[in-house]
Amino acid sequence: MKIRICIIASALPFLFSCEQDLKQELDSSVSAHSEGGQYVDDTLYVQPSSEVVFDFKGDPDIITFYSGENGKMYDRRNMTELPASSLASGISVTFATQYGTNSGDTFSVYLSTEYDGLSGVYETDKEMLSGGITWNDITQQCDLPEKANTGGNNGDGSSSVVIPLDDYLDSKSVAIAFLYHTDGSIRPRWEVRNFSVTSTDLETGESSTLRPADIGFSPFHEAEEGANVYNSATNNAEGRWRLTYMTDPAQDYMMGCHPSKAGVPTRSWLISNPINLKSRTPDTGEAIKNITVYLDTYSYIYDKPGLYKATFVMKRVNYRYTDESVRNVYVRVVED
Repeated sequence: MKIRICIIASALPFLFSCEQDLKQELDSSVSAHSEGGQYVDDTLYVQPSSEVVFDFKGDPDIITFYSGENGKMYDRRNMTELPASSLASGISVTFATQYGTNSGDTFSVYLSTEYDGLSGVYETDKEMLSGGITWNDITQQCDLPEKANTGGNNGDGSSSVVIPLDDYLDSKSVAIAFLYHTDGSIRPRWEVRNFSVTSTDLETGESSTLRPADIGFSPFHEAEEGANVYNSATNNAEGRWRLTYMTDPAQDYMMGCHPSKAGVPTRSWLISNPINLKSRTPDTGEAIKNITVYLDTYSYIYDKPGLYKATFVMKRVNYRYTDESVRNVYVRVVED
């Protein structure tokens, strides 16, 4: 028993030494240079399209590079929403009408910050669309064409508008709804063309655009029964929303409702899924080194003038420990 104790005790210094080796901290640094470039304070000034060479010290096992350009900023790697104060948002859309001599009061457009989607229960959804939640009527902002085939601000029976959504940016989400409603005496066809929702980051100028296929739209027909209440059409079925072109970006006509039957009252809704106007995709970095690769320099070219914070996430890893350091280099690309 005493002999065993002595063996274990004699091994302790070795085990402690191994533990210390595994816990060795990463001592890393990054510097940069460029032909013709020069430093002012801590910023490297270069011409557009010049090669910037980053030099590494410390031999990290893994290096991830964030260039500092839009979509590649380290400080925004976990950012899934932008604050409302830094955004501008709006709907871009064209409304068109066909058939007959006038379109009458047969089409309306609404926005809601309370809509969470259709339930699939007719009475519940009818109540929701008829006042169960608040719908803001924005039809007047849409400058709808008053006459079929002619008129409208495009002069051809269509009107193109941009509807600001800045007043809705503080909301959790916003939904847009189109309502085709007629007593059957006036029976135009209505189309929604070139529809998109765009949110622009005021700080970077970066824009995110959603089209109908990205958002998703659902029909609801108040005058129908059973499964037909929620059906769309694949052709020009009377009083039905046709969505067959919604996923085709080459088609300007994305969504449309065909004339209803003569003398038959129609109330056909088309409602978007809730849209988070502040939503964004987190920025990502590029893995430029792993444990199997030796790398002491890395080159990158910035094409556009501006100030960039190039960030390198450097790691030393083993099966017990990970040590990480974050190093920044500021690069100013000057105007030609």
